[in-house]
Amino acid sequence: MNVRGKQIYVETHGADHLPKLLYLHGGPGSGCCDFTYFQSSILSKSIQLITLDQRGIGRSEELAETDDLALDDLVDDCEEIRKQLGINSWSVLGHSFGAMLVVLYATKYSDSLDKLIFECPTFDLELSAKSLLKGAFHEYEKKQNRVMMERCLEYIHGNQSSKETWSMLMDLMNELGEDRENLYYKNTSPDVFNKIYREAYDSPNEMWEKQGLFQRKLYQDERLFESFLPLLEKIVHPALLIKGKYDWVASDDQVESFLKAVPYASFKQFENSGHFPHIEEKDEFAEAVSQFLNR
Repeated sequence: MNVRGKQIYVETHGADHLPKLLYLHGGPGSGCCDFTYFQSSILSKSIQLITLDQRGIGRSEELAETDDLALDDLVDDCEEIRKQLGINSWSVLGHSFGAMLVVLYATKYSDSLDKLIFECPTFDLELSAKSLLKGAFHEYEKKQNRVMMERCLEYIHGNQSSKETWSMLMDLMNELGEDRENLYYKNTSPDVFNKIYREAYDSPNEMWEKQGLFQRKLYQDERLFESFLPLLEKIVHPALLIKGKYDWVASDDQVESFLKAVPYASFKQFENSGHFPHIEEKDEFAEAVSQFLNR
């Protein structure tokens, strides 16, 4: 689909008469393959599901080195897609980083929305980064690596900027190697996730290169590193927050802020999931989403 000068990869699943739900993936820049794989056949029985690979990543057209990219571009793309599909209004589900896009969408295009769903969201990258650093601390503790444990504590309690905290987290996560996946998965191997993406793309290396360019450009948008918590009080739509019990991204302080700020907020915790309830408890997840949208 040609959207504001770029080809954006879009899928639809389910009959036209059903309630509409747009899924916005996280990453930033991870793509929608995993959600489509695990959820489209279930949700499409009661919902028309629309998924996309955001501008410049996955199966969408690659960004040029000269292209600019900001959060508003990703939100404006969604609104243009809604118009091209002839949808009067829809609900939107954002996973992880995708939650920030949902918040921006709700403040910018409120009349286009019915309901909002946040799955393991981050509304504040600094809070999520420090929460993940606590998880990394526990992983290094298992290894009895006191040097890295001290580094985690230094950054958790430090006064560095949000952007610096995020950068430090990425370095420490890379040092963990494969054990970093323990911060995201409870009952599912990341091999399942990786297999889906290898099958979806002709060239997995190209996928990661596109993601890298996407992230480099998006990280230049300083709004990404600002807290979105103050924007939550502007949400006027019914909103559901879904969290995996073992998820480090959606920190408790962010969940509490959401429930206090959003007037029509509800919360559901999945007891056997980490950061991906839509994978680890897929049937229960689909039931919760369907019930929320159809009530």
